Amino acid sequence: MARNLSSHVRFTLEQYDTIYIIAHSMGGLIAKQLIVNDLNERNFTKVNLFISLAVPHQGAELSIIGGLISSNLQIDNINPVKAFINKLNQNWINLDSKPTTKYFYGSYDQIVSKYSAVAMDKIGKDIVSVPHDHYSISKPENMESLVCKSVINFINNQYKEEILNKDCGDISK
Repeated sequence: MARNLSSHVRFTLEQYDTIYIIAHSMGGLIAKQLIVNDLNERNFTKVNLFISLAVPHQGAELSIIGGLISSNLQIDNINPVKAFINKLNQNWINLDSKPTTKYFYGSYDQIVSKYSAVAMDKIGKDIVSVPHDHYSISKPENMESLVCKSVINFINNQYKEEILNKDCGDISK
């Protein structure tokens, strides 16, 4: 799935220099793998901001039970004791440079725990707790919700920082 997303970014979004990804649940693991692949293979990623909404970075314990009744690859991949999730985490930790990353967890989430919603890393993390469960965190009722306001704030700040860095880069030439 990360390779499919990479092809989409490469050909459909080729006109953009920077990309912001807001991802929920398994989508966040796919985005994380895309970033790892980009940085390991090309030493560059267009992704400058990664907002992680209840992403099971450390896996989801429910996937252990799910794996007993299903052979679904995605369920298997989020099993906290299986190779995929552990390899992805190790690759993420080993990256020297990553996009700005913000981690959200739902205080009522019974699928992805607070512990799992935050990736292991060598650097400090910006972690936001919101009063949502696993599903409502990605479907806020209105633009006044804490999730919407926070995401908009992070996007605006990232954009301002990029413009400032671009302007300062032009001055120094």
